[in-house]
Amino acid sequence: MDDDIARKRAERARRKQSAAQKQENGKEDTSGAIHARSWVPVNSEASGTRVRVVSWNMLAQCLVRRELFPGSDCLKYRTRFPGIVAEFRSHDFDVGCFQEVDSINELGPAVQKMGYAYEYERGYANKKHGLMIAWRSKPGERPSFQVPIMKRVLTLDDMAPWDHEVQGPSLTRITRNIAMIVALPFADKEGGIVVATTHLFWHPRYAYERVRQAAIITHTLNELRQDPQQPWSKWPIVFAGDLNDQPHSSSYTLLTGGADTYMRSMEADLAPSRVVHTSVDEARGLRTVHCAATVSEQGDEDRILGRYRPALDNELLTVSQLAHCGRFTMEGRPSHFLSAYGSTYASLAEHGAEFFKDRGNAPERYDQTESPTPTDPRQLQSCEPKWTLHSSLFRLTLDYILLAPNASHEGPDFPTVSSLLILHPESVLHSGVPRLGVCSSDHVMVGAELVL
Repeated sequence: MDDDIARKRAERARRKQSAAQKQENGKEDTSGAIHARSWVPVNSEASGTRVRVVSWNMLAQCLVRRELFPGSDCLKYRTRFPGIVAEFRSHDFDVGCFQEVDSINELGPAVQKMGYAYEYERGYANKKHGLMIAWRSKPGERPSFQVPIMKRVLTLDDMAPWDHEVQGPSLTRITRNIAMIVALPFADKEGGIVVATTHLFWHPRYAYERVRQAAIITHTLNELRQDPQQPWSKWPIVFAGDLNDQPHSSSYTLLTGGADTYMRSMEADLAPSRVVHTSVDEARGLRTVHCAATVSEQGDEDRILGRYRPALDNELLTVSQLAHCGRFTMEGRPSHFLSAYGSTYASLAEHGAEFFKDRGNAPERYDQTESPTPTDPRQLQSCEPKWTLHSSLFRLTLDYILLAPNASHEGPDFPTVSSLLILHPESVLHSGVPRLGVCSSDHVMVGAELVL
């Protein structure tokens, strides 16, 4: 018995050492680690510099729990790592926005060996995962970039760009969410690109807070264009990340220019979450009021608001105020973002692309047999991908690549999308990810090639 235990321990040590050596040499075997996908042209005739931008919520290892991913064969980091590396290698991207990044000591060196440089931010010393923006730094056939000439990290709990319309930051809950913005100059030519990424607040019931955070990021990006002395003021802006909201949500509506059309729908959507959570008062050193249980009787934390109080007069923003703040202000140009997928993915139907509008009343949660029959035109008309998160418990569309209006007075309103990274068919994602041979996260990577 002792000999068997010794042999097993020796074999585990040998495998661990072998894996470490492969990772150190940059030769880890990632063949078959993910389901193969391809870039599919949507506007092959457009001329200009083509930059591939991807976004991926990588599923922080510190958040992995067996009960959240029943049946998954891909939960330990050493099991997931080959698939993570394969995603970076397989899609030949130029700029990447990544969320829920926590194993940076392992991931960072691997990313650098693939010819990328990166910026990584958690925002808070005690937060275990953060954001990463990576860019191609090694010259080659595809565009490469120099180090950022500008970097901004937004702590969204603290931001208050409201021109004294409300008292304080208009916050409903402490979230510790951040956004990161960098200006990347091209390595071999004039110009560059401004890239922003974020991971908005996760709680389904806190719709107001996500809209507030989306408005802050848009407001900041708009401000960056107001100083003509800065070289990046005329550069294209791409905002990509996990918005934790779907295409018929208020945050997506705000970002993509539908606030005026759907103002009443947004007001109804945000009304239940216009409260102030105990965490806000605690952060301000105020006496707290406990008005609700922390979890429901079933222990389902994402279905209740938790401990909160009603908002005071002039403490939170109206939907109209949020919409005003979340706009671009360039004369002669649209005031909103354009979704790379939402505006062009429909052209890939013949390639097997599946759309948000075709989900019908398919359940989104593990405990639903079906959802109500949809009537919201924002769902019925949306050509965003059918799913970007597909675990065994939840199936949602949360990840986006958004394009700001062009700053120049000449040319099209938005950068041209020349190709899209086609998403997995639902049949491949069925039963849920992360899963070996498919994807190492519960989210799938989205990608758009832009003509700049």
